[in-house]
Amino acid sequence: MEPIALRSSVEPACSVAGPAPVDVEVWRFRVDGNHDLQTEPVLCPRELERARAIASAPARSRFVKCRSRMRHILSRYCGVAPSRLPIAETEFGKPYLEAPFSGISFNLSHTRARAILAVSTQVSIGADLEEHRERLDTKTIADCWLHAGERKDLDGISQGERSVAFFRLWCRKEAVLKGKGTGLRAALHQFRVTVCPDRAEVLWWPGEESSWHLYDLRVGEKHSAALALDRPANSLRYQELG
Repeated sequence: MEPIALRSSVEPACSVAGPAPVDVEVWRFRVDGNHDLQTEPVLCPRELERARAIASAPARSRFVKCRSRMRHILSRYCGVAPSRLPIAETEFGKPYLEAPFSGISFNLSHTRARAILAVSTQVSIGADLEEHRERLDTKTIADCWLHAGERKDLDGISQGERSVAFFRLWCRKEAVLKGKGTGLRAALHQFRVTVCPDRAEVLWWPGEESSWHLYDLRVGEKHSAALALDRPANSLRYQELG
């Protein structure tokens, strides 16, 4: 199997001085339906053990589908069979490729029905996907977890648009933490991002200027998604996996 290379996109993202920009491909696919261990044979023993430990059948099915699709997609870049990919995890559970494929960066996120996998090279990368949930108490979550400036920004948005704005902001914040590799183990209130739809940016980072670059992703109605990179994106290219 010949590996594929990341290509320039029809959607340029930015061009600034500093670290060399990278090309990013964002794969979108569905994870609903039934997917058991017998129909997804590419998982490694560690992934199979983790899947068997998931008590909820729908959650187990999503895990199996996500990991299987992740392996199939990454195999296109590495040029080896999905089952042979050397995928390990950090102490915080973030998957990564070991040598000789450690130059390929990726991050996975999913909801109950959809998933995204962002792939690039030689970059710290984080992606987050959230489903808009009308009954979620976003006000209480914001008061407990968000930066004071973000809470103020949300309070200034009309009631009808505030819920979508919350998920947009949350995706941006979690994408940064996933890029760092810590996930929600780090304190969300210790840094600030924008909430407005036309400006994805880290506004404040404790003790230093932030090196993170944020991009909102197109994922359809009733979902929000964001991408975080530790260098600018030269291009974003969307791929669909049926």
